[in-house]
Amino acid sequence: MTALVPPSTPEADHARNVVKELVHVCRDGEHAFERAARAVDNPVMRAELIQYSVQRREFVAELQEALAAVGDRADDDMPAYSSDQGRWQVLERAAEAGDRRTLLHECENFDRSALDVYRNALQARLPYALDGVVHSHFYSLTRIQSRLQCLADLAGGGSPIDNA
Repeated sequence: MTALVPPSTPEADHARNVVKELVHVCRDGEHAFERAARAVDNPVMRAELIQYSVQRREFVAELQEALAAVGDRADDDMPAYSSDQGRWQVLERAAEAGDRRTLLHECENFDRSALDVYRNALQARLPYALDGVVHSHFYSLTRIQSRLQCLADLAGGGSPIDNA
């Protein structure tokens, strides 16, 4: 791991591209969790989903700050949503129908995609400041992935969460 990467090197371009991809999946997660939170009537679940949305927004800021710390900048020219319109359509239909289980599964799918991108980023040679942020985010995402699986399983079968 290098400590500082000048902005004009191929390494800096690589780091910038990795960060752009991470920012992209974090924004997808932010919007997916936000949409899911608006669709559920359970206040505990809504609060948890909002928390995950806010966390993704914070991840974006941390990634951009870490990139700036190594003397580079992240261009903010990415669309707010991924090109996987099918996933967004499923999420939207589930939200309109109030289908918590499908909502949670779709949020889980967004996070699974994010984990894949983070796994790839962990294999990249990133400047030290970025590498630490990526590791921290990855650890958080793995914990949340497990939590989402539990919530989705509970939401499907008359569990206490459905009655709260």
